Amino acid sequence: MAGTLTLALSQQNDQSGQPLSGALLYFFVTGTSGVQQNSYSDSGLTTLNPWPLVADATGRIPMFYLANGTVHIRLTDASGTVIIDQSNMQVIT
Repeated sequence: MAGTLTLALSQQNDQSGQPLSGALLYFFVTGTSGVQQNSYSDSGLTTLNPWPLVADATGRIPMFYLANGTVHIRLTDASGTVIIDQSNMQVIT
């Protein structure tokens, strides 16, 4: 089974409300801060997304799917400043 997170297709903004153009979304295996977790562009989990995912010019995160369970995510701005670092997010099916 596959699911996603509420970050999929959402616009990310900086503290002043400006879109986070080029923001980077990393997925890690829960309980780690460096073991890559794959994301996919299809719900069948057959087509790998690039790692990390890159937000478009409007700060919108592309659609992604993950295997069921939990995941550690890290969202940074384009220069690598951490915006969100959540170690145990539930994948929504």
